[in-house]
Amino acid sequence: MIRRKILFAFLLVSMMSTSLPAQALEADQYWVWQKQEGLADSADQINELINAQLNEFMARFIQVKSTRKQPEKCEKIAKRFLKFVRPHFFLDRMKGAIMERDDIDKFPEKSRMFKDYPKSIYKGFRWPFMMPVAQNVNIGDVYVGTDKIDHFFSSGRRYYKVYQKARKKGLTHKEALQKALEFGLSILEEKGILGYWSSGAFSYADIESNYKGMTLGLDMCQGDDPFLKHDEEQGWLITRKIDMRDYVTPLWDEAFNNSYYFPYRWNGVKKVLEEKYCAIGKQAHVQRLWRRYHRKLEPDFHTDYLRGLIYIGQIPDPRLQSLHTTCEYPEGFMEGVPFWDMPINEGKHEK
Repeated sequence: MIRRKILFAFLLVSMMSTSLPAQALEADQYWVWQKQEGLADSADQINELINAQLNEFMARFIQVKSTRKQPEKCEKIAKRFLKFVRPHFFLDRMKGAIMERDDIDKFPEKSRMFKDYPKSIYKGFRWPFMMPVAQNVNIGDVYVGTDKIDHFFSSGRRYYKVYQKARKKGLTHKEALQKALEFGLSILEEKGILGYWSSGAFSYADIESNYKGMTLGLDMCQGDDPFLKHDEEQGWLITRKIDMRDYVTPLWDEAFNNSYYFPYRWNGVKKVLEEKYCAIGKQAHVQRLWRRYHRKLEPDFHTDYLRGLIYIGQIPDPRLQSLHTTCEYPEGFMEGVPFWDMPINEGKHEK
């Protein structure tokens, strides 16, 4: 059984590292800094795409059946919608649509996703040995790698599923949120197949986008103004449009909310940061971006939970590999996420 699991994980990681450009694994979000003019905010266009996906899903799979005496439960519909957008690794309706839209400002261009890999922070003969870089877009004045949109729907759906199971067992809302986060830190997600094993990095931005994807699932059915409501005559109806600006935060940006890399990855990433981005980080347009991010930040249940795990050494401390630390900037200059501002447990973080 153990051998089968290891073989499955190896095959999955191999497929991930050799997939088509549309399924790129990681975005280099420092890279956008080279464009001093930045990227145009494409939130409206991306909202248009996601709401078109919701309308298509409801028309094809839900509204036809929704007038029956026992309508499908809203939570099941929410989970099915998240899966509809990202059904499996080789199909992502949102990212593919973003890639094809000429009116969405993206960096790098589609034609350069493979060519520009050797210029990225991931360059060099490291695992994964060769892959296309994901594109960057601007959503609500936050730079987002399109790989995070993958996570938003795919891992977000899995978080949502864990949350719902926990609630059915009688756990409170916060207890269920913690169960979802624990799953997100498991060998099946960030500590294994979708993190350390496949990319050699523990990504806090992945966790953020995963969590927010679960939040979209919750918002579809819960709260004072859910996205879906049931009418006895018309069945399930969409009550309002999804706005991705409600879910995208500066913590989606892996330059600001940096990852923690395995040594064999970090050696290469650190070299690029030192050679290129320590200098660019001092430029006015990057400092403005950082100030804007700090103004947007708000602590939440999951940030408090993660901070506690960093403090006790259960997950790696991202500040050890931050731009601020790497470039030896003075105190208060280009510091990253303030939520992680607790004593560094040197030597106790995970390797």
